[in-house]
Amino acid sequence: MSKTIVDNLELMNGNIVSLPLDDDIYIVDNYDIGSLSFVPILITEDWVKKFGFKKQLDGRYTKGSCLIEIFFYKEGCSVLSNSSLLNHIKNIHQLQNLYLLLRGEVLKINM
Repeated sequence: MSKTIVDNLELMNGNIVSLPLDDDIYIVDNYDIGSLSFVPILITEDWVKKFGFKKQLDGRYTKGSCLIEIFFYKEGCSVLSNSSLLNHIKNIHQLQNLYLLLRGEVLKINM
């Protein structure tokens, strides 16, 4: 099975992806964009927890006053912003880009 390659136009410095030949996590550097190929990483509950999102009583994940809500179900997840469903947000780098757009800051992993 071939892996989907991320369009390099979607990538920004600090995005988390993997390389096509392995499943190791890779953090994109501006130098890498255009010179390497990357594979997207799907949004999972583990990842949103690493980014500091907290599970609410209704099952959605939120982060502070950020306007992003994430719901998980058997087939995947749904990402909403300001109550609008964003069907195109399925991967970690897309979530990071959305967060940067809305908050003006990079979405980083909490250690």
